[in-house]
Parts: sequence; C-alpha cells; structure tokens
Amino acid sequence: MRMARWIVGICLLRLLGAEPEHHGPFARTLGKDFDTFIQPGRCKGPVLVLFTKSKPLAVPQVRQSFEDAAKEISGLACLGILDCHQYPWTCAKQNVRRTPVVMLYPTGNRAARVYRGSFSEEGFTSAVAQMIAFNDRTVHLTHKSLQDFLTGRTRPLKVLLFSRRPRTPVIFKALSSDSELWPHMDFGFIPEEVDNQRNPLLDVYSIETVPQVMVQYGPDLSTQRTYGSNEITYSALKEWLLENRAQFWLGSPKWKETVLPEPEAVLEDPDLNYELLTPGTAGCPTDLEIKSVSECQAALKELGIESDPRWVSNYPELPSKCSVREVPSAEHPERMHFNSFVGGVGRKDLSPVCKRVKTSSGTDTGSVTKIPEIREVDIASLPEQIQGMLRNLESQFAGAAEVDLSEIMSQLTSNVAKSGSKADSKTPTKPKATLSTASTASATPAAKYEYVKLPSGAHSCPIGSEIISFEECRQAILSLGMKADPYWTSSYEGLPRHCSVREHPRAGVGLERMHFNTANRGTGRDDLAPVCRKTAGRQEASTPKSSNEKQQQGGPGASETINVIQELNVMSQRRLLGKEKYYYLVYMTKGGLTSRDESMLLDVKDHFQQRLDERGVLMDWLWLDLSIERQLRSLLDPPTLPSAMVLRGGTQPKFVLASHRDENDEAVGVMEEDIILLLNKVLGDEARFQRLNAKKLEMSWMKRN
Repeated sequence: MRMARWIVGICLLRLLGAEPEHHGPFARTLGKDFDTFIQPGRCKGPVLVLFTKSKPLAVPQVRQSFEDAAKEISGLACLGILDCHQYPWTCAKQNVRRTPVVMLYPTGNRAARVYRGSFSEEGFTSAVAQMIAFNDRTVHLTHKSLQDFLTGRTRPLKVLLFSRRPRTPVIFKALSSDSELWPHMDFGFIPEEVDNQRNPLLDVYSIETVPQVMVQYGPDLSTQRTYGSNEITYSALKEWLLENRAQFWLGSPKWKETVLPEPEAVLEDPDLNYELLTPGTAGCPTDLEIKSVSECQAALKELGIESDPRWVSNYPELPSKCSVREVPSAEHPERMHFNSFVGGVGRKDLSPVCKRVKTSSGTDTGSVTKIPEIREVDIASLPEQIQGMLRNLESQFAGAAEVDLSEIMSQLTSNVAKSGSKADSKTPTKPKATLSTASTASATPAAKYEYVKLPSGAHSCPIGSEIISFEECRQAILSLGMKADPYWTSSYEGLPRHCSVREHPRAGVGLERMHFNTANRGTGRDDLAPVCRKTAGRQEASTPKSSNEKQQQGGPGASETINVIQELNVMSQRRLLGKEKYYYLVYMTKGGLTSRDESMLLDVKDHFQQRLDERGVLMDWLWLDLSIERQLRSLLDPPTLPSAMVLRGGTQPKFVLASHRDENDEAVGVMEEDIILLLNKVLGDEARFQRLNAKKLEMSWMKRN
C-alpha cells in the first residue's frame, strides 16, 4: 500500500510539472540523466559531481558544503549529486570505488579528474575558480586607496563588495572579468576585518551587516545604490549591475576631484620650463615627453593654464602623455588630459604640453638650434652624395646664426643609410667620421641603437628589443634605407606589435608603409615585417631559414637557441634573483627551451602584462633546465616536467608550483592553461608560497664552464 502511494505521488508530481530529481534549487540530484548532465557543452562552465551513498548515511556536512557551494557559484558551474547506492553501475563506470568523492569535469575536451582539495564550501568554489581561470580585476581597497579608486576616470561606475571573507569571493571575481561589465565598472573588495579588527571603511559607508553590494557613480555619494535582494548569486548580481549600467552616463565623467594625488618627485630641475605645441599634434618628441600626471599639472600651472577638470586614462584617439584643451565646451569640459597610451593621435582641440630644450647656459632654444660646428670629419671617407650635402650646408649657412635642423637631419640619416648600403666593398676601411653636435630637440633614440628587420610574417620583436615609440619607429625605418610614409598607427591585435613596415605597398594590400601598433598582443602578417632594436649576442636574419638549414641544426624537432627568455643558471641566478620586490615566472624543462615553448610563454606574458602593470607587480620570465640542475629539482620537487613556478626573489625567497593535471593517476606536464591558472592564483592572492632556504638554493646550482 505504501509503495502504491509513493508511485501515485511521483506520477502526480510529474503531471504537475515538478521535478523530484532535483535536490534543492542549486545542486541537482542525478540519476539516469547523469551522462547528459556531464556531457561537454551542456553547461557553460565546469561540472562537479559529488558521489555519495544514502546507506549507510552519507556524511551530512560534506553534502551541505557541496550544496552551499552550488548556491554561491550558480550560473558559473553545474553541480550534481549521485547516490551510488541507487546507481552502482554508473559509479563503477566512473571508477568511483569509495565515497564520498567529488569528480571534476572541465569545459572542452579536457579529461575528468578527482578533486583532491578540502571538502568545504571554500574548497569547492576555489576548484571552480581555478578551472575557469578568471581575469580577476578586483581591487582590494584600504582607507588610503579608496579615494583614488573612486576618482579613477577610466571606468566611471564603482562597485563595492563588503564581505566577511578575507579574500575576494568567486562570484565577484567572475563579475569583474565579465565582458559586459568590466569595461564600464571598477570592482572594489572591502573585507569586514583588518588585522582582526573591524574595518573602518564599514563605518564610512554605515555598513552594519555583511555581505553588502553597492554601486555608485565615481565619488558622488548621491548616486549610491544598494543591492536589496537576499539572492547573492552570479546571475542575480549581474542582472542588477546591468540594470544600473543602463541608467548611468558612461561617457567622460563630469565630477570634480576633491583630493589630488601627491606630487611625484619628478621636478628635480627648478628651472625646468614647458611649451605648448600646435593643436592637432600627435604628441611631444620622445625625449621631451611629460611622463606623470603631477608634472603635467605643474607644467600647466607654470604656463598659467587651468588644469581642472582633468581627464586621465589610456585611449588611442588622443595625443600621448600631457595635453590641454585651452577652450573647453559643454560637450568636452575637461582641460588637462594625460593619456598613457603609447602612439596616440592628434586632435584639433588638444595641444600637447612638452618640456623645452635648454642649452648648456640655460637659455631657451625654442624650436631652432644653432648650427653645429663640423669637426673631425674626413669628408673623403663619406659617400659622394653625403659629401655634396655637407658642402651645400657649409656654403648655404655660412655665417648664419640659427637654423631648424629637424628636416635636414632626417634627410641626412636616410641618405646615409641608402648610400652606405651601396658603398663599394673594396673601399679601404677608415676611422668613423664624427659629427660634434649640440643637444637638440631633433635628437632621436635612433642614434642610440642599431636596427634590424625581421622576416615578413613574424609576430613581433623579442622581449627587450621592441621599439616602443612612434618617433623611434620612424627613424628606425629610415635608418634601414626604407620609406616610412604614409604611416598607420592604432591598436589592433591583427598586426605585429609595435613597429613594422610594409616593403611592397599596393592597392590590394595597403598603401601604408610604416605601421605602429600599440595593442597588448599582436599577430604576424605576410605583408608586414617587424622592425626591432638589434640586441647584443643575438643573430638576426632577414629571411627565414631553409628546411636544409633546419635539418643541419638537428631537424624540425630539435631545440633551438633561445635568447628572448633568459636562462636561469649558476651564472645568472645572483644577478636575476637578487631583486627583493621582483617575482619570476620560471618555466622548468627537461632539456633546452624549444621555440614552441618560448612562443607559448610569450603569449602568456602578453596576456598578463597589462594586469601586472596596473597592479604594479614586477615580474621577469625565465626558464630553467632541471635535467642539469638535479639538486635544484630535488629541492623544488615538481611532480614531473615540464613544470612552472612563480618565485619571489631576494634574501628570503619563496615559491609556488603550478598545479599538474592527472591522467591515469599520473601527473602530466604543465600546459599554457596551467600557467595561466598559476598566475591568476598569484594575482588573486590565493597562491600558497613555500619558503626556500637561501643557502640551500645557493649551494644547489650546478657548476658550469
């Protein structure tokens, strides 16, 4: 009779549309639908399944922690519970031999694995965060940093989370990396306690209970809104934030800052003067740029120009560094502009503000420079074309007091490069000619370096050899005997990063020659060749190597000599690891570093560089051959190779290893996503560093000739 009632009840529930297979609103109770539940693509995030048994009674706290985790990360991952007492064949198929156990099913085609963390709500949510690998953009706020956070102009909406937890929760990290939210919102995290005492910021905002989520427009407290629902989930919070985003102005903020940042120690010269360039100019010469907000303010004050309201951000469509709008309008009320974007463009309503060149006597030279005296020059050693130019200059400006040399020097540099490439190889070598010139505004970084053109199709220059300014890119191309105009400059990931040149422009491809790309990442294109600084000890080639040459060097699978990412060994470790505030991403190999590994590491570096710069984290990228450094391998004890770690340098070194995935109960070498996960944990303050004995580390290095 009891069985009949149970069957009738189930039928009624199904007729009414109820789903008895669901346990609670977040963690789903699974049965015959198990295979469908874990099927790739069904859930937009990873899947976690708790395998348990109802007889004997399952550990109740494990089940409760799992359900609490499912509630918190609802919308980010799918969590289910399967009773192995009812479905023993399903558990056997998943190789579940004991309970309780949790299996992780990552997104994509990655293999499932056993969860080995703590059976707690925090442990389960942390596992999801690691599999998703958020680009966490939250800022841990203090009383000192709050004002700067609220007055930041890049993203006008400010979201504040007050939490009882000491670290940022998973759903807030996910919100801060959501592509619909983060371009318009800054996310700040405020813990309930600081040093075991109540956080004073809770009293500033009159917070009595946590968690609490607020949103406001910059520092304007009158716009403050509080999240009123008890459903603190990813989906619910995102919907609420999208509603607020639609109600606020997302253009240039109109508020006036009340607290200005402390002036930086830049103005060391008390006689430093500044000048305005013509409206529409793209920026100042490289050596005359104003490089900080505080110096930009001081320059405008010296010029008698009002600086407020200010605009400070990173934007490709404005002049680089310091500029000013002398005649503001209702649509554009900002006066001072400071743009950290490299390679900006001119705008007719903005005038770049630059340092003025000083002569040795301290007299302002403006835009003209005295004719330099030509000394120690053996004219006969120069190409005929340059000899003619020098004689013309000497006769044309004999007795002249002042002249603008910028165009002359540009032509001279270009012609020297062209003529030098055609010089007769049989001409006896003579001492280099020396031009003694005054310090002028036309001096460019091109005089400090030699340059090289990489093969067309290369992605970008090696680290440390990039040309990072528009003007230096132009001079580098001229020095190689090529034309720079017409030029293209913008931020686009479909071109090589920084400086590149199109040698053969045409209508079907493009007429622009010089390209200057400020995107964080770049991609090679067959019609563009990156232009780089020539670094010591690196052999550059203008054409790719043939297949025969590759075979002579050991075949296509052989390791290549890598000079971009530095090797960590007994000779370099003191110089590299002695920096107290530096972190190091160290890729550990069994043998040399291959070009494929190097390319992967550089991609990861490009992916994280902006976040590292925004947070002020100093990080170098190194590689380490543990097939040679055997004592070091015993000290670090990676599960297998290749592996990776983040190392904190200085007198008290610390390190944290990357997590290795298991396949058939054996650890496998780290891949790109594992290194990304490691860096996300470090930047999210979730990495557990281990101390290294400095003396043991020093004694573990293998002696080399």
